[in-house]
Amino acid sequence: MDKIKINIAPVLLTKLNILSSEYSMEVGGYLTGEIKNNEIYLKDLLIPNQIISPVSVNISGQDQINLRKKFGDKVKNIIGHWHSHASMGCFWSGTDEADMKNIMTIKNFFIWVVSSKGNHLIRISQREPFYHDFNDCEFYVKNLTLDLIRKRMDNLIVKNNEIVTGEEGSEEELIENKNKREYNEDIKEDYMEGYTGWK
Repeated sequence: MDKIKINIAPVLLTKLNILSSEYSMEVGGYLTGEIKNNEIYLKDLLIPNQIISPVSVNISGQDQINLRKKFGDKVKNIIGHWHSHASMGCFWSGTDEADMKNIMTIKNFFIWVVSSKGNHLIRISQREPFYHDFNDCEFYVKNLTLDLIRKRMDNLIVKNNEIVTGEEGSEEELIENKNKREYNEDIKEDYMEGYTGWK
C-alpha cells in the first residue's frame, strides 16, 4: 500500500519546522484543516496556553476551553494534534500513545504529528468504519506556484518521452517545434483551469 500523503500549507510547514528546530522547549497545538475529495489538507496550527518544558507539554482542559475564546470558530476545523520533541527525535513516547487513545474516544478520525529538528512523524488514526492507524504518512506541500511548476515539469517529461519513442526529426528540432506549438497553450491551460487549493 502506498504511503498516505497529507497536503500541508507551506506556511504551516514552516511554522512546524521553526517550532521544532529553534527552541529547546517542547510545545503543542492543534492542526486545522479539512478532508476534501478524499484528500487531507492541513492549513494552520492553533497554539493554546500550556505548561512547557524541555521534555513535556501539558495542555489542560481549561487551556482547551480558552482555545475557543482565543480562536473562535477556527476550532471547528481541528483535525489533528501536533507537538515538538525538541532535540529528542521523532518517536511516539508512552505519553503520546496514551494521549492518542484518550483523545480518540471522541473522534472517529484524527491526525497526529510529532516533530524534532524539522523532521516529522505522522500518523492517521481512523475509528470508523473500522479501527486502523496509518503510520509513516508524508507531507505534500500544497501551493499554487509549486503545483504549476510540477504540472509544467510533468508536461515536459511526457513530451520528451514522446520524442524518444519515435517521432521523426532530430531531438532538437522536435523539442523546438513542440515548444513553439504548445508552450503558450500549456500556460493558458494552466491558468484557465483555475485553482481551487490555497497558497
